[in-house]
Amino acid sequence: MAEIYLYWIDPKTRIYHFHTIHGIEFKIIIVNDRSWFPYNPEFTDVFTFEVSAVPKSRFRDPKIQATITDIVSKRIIVNPEMIITYHCDDADGKARSRNRKFDAWHQLVSQEEIHKYNREVIYQDELFYSSLLIHRDNTRYKRAIEIYYSGDKDVTDKFDLD
Repeated sequence: MAEIYLYWIDPKTRIYHFHTIHGIEFKIIIVNDRSWFPYNPEFTDVFTFEVSAVPKSRFRDPKIQATITDIVSKRIIVNPEMIITYHCDDADGKARSRNRKFDAWHQLVSQEEIHKYNREVIYQDELFYSSLLIHRDNTRYKRAIEIYYSGDKDVTDKFDLD
């Protein structure tokens, strides 16, 4: 793996932080999100993550993607039962670009251990690119993939369960 930035996790918020050589602070938030598995209570270790940068990063810095990839992949390797989903919305017209970037990030991790599945879905009439990361030794591997790909392309009803 490429060189990474030194990162730390805030023990209270559980948010990962790192600073780049350009003075940009990145925060990576990994939160429980069972949206793909609303009717499957056996799936408890399902998460998503968000990345924020202040100020917005305008630099091509390979250490940024290597650091984010390191954080996410280590979480899965340490807990093989964990599933992480990631969604790229298209509100700003950059979803396809973010999706390609996420695909490139996945090339940095051990693809023998962590498998990635992609799906395009519609949520509230908007296109989303979605990915699911799962450890090859996850005891619910096959069932998780079946559920992830099940149902219609429009997932609005699946996710709006008030």
